[in-house]
Amino acid sequence: MAITEGAVVLPLGATGWKSVGGQLLASGVLLLSGHQDIGLRVRMGAAFGFFMAIAFGISALVTAMRGNLWYAAAICVAVLCSETLLILRCVDSEDFRLGTRMNAVASLPQLSQIAVSLIED
Repeated sequence: MAITEGAVVLPLGATGWKSVGGQLLASGVLLLSGHQDIGLRVRMGAAFGFFMAIAFGISALVTAMRGNLWYAAAICVAVLCSETLLILRCVDSEDFRLGTRMNAVASLPQLSQIAVSLIED
């Protein structure tokens, strides 16, 4: 008994490029929203904005690959790498760490020291 699976590829053409462009635009807007939330010290909103920015970037990459738009896929990879570097830079910024007991990128020894101090209290 043979099981076959067929992939459905939509003919995207110009429509596919508009879809990829819209998703990249949404990704950029969410990245800016997350950066603004860091300035307002709303960490949960910033985390959600950054997560959604990466999700839209990945969605744009998948759309470009399914539509055989390889130049768009290369642009999406460049945008994803840039967004990741910007997010890491924002998370490591001083504004994000103010008022917190633990850094966003805390190392394992720091985490163990915090856990020991919480247990001792």
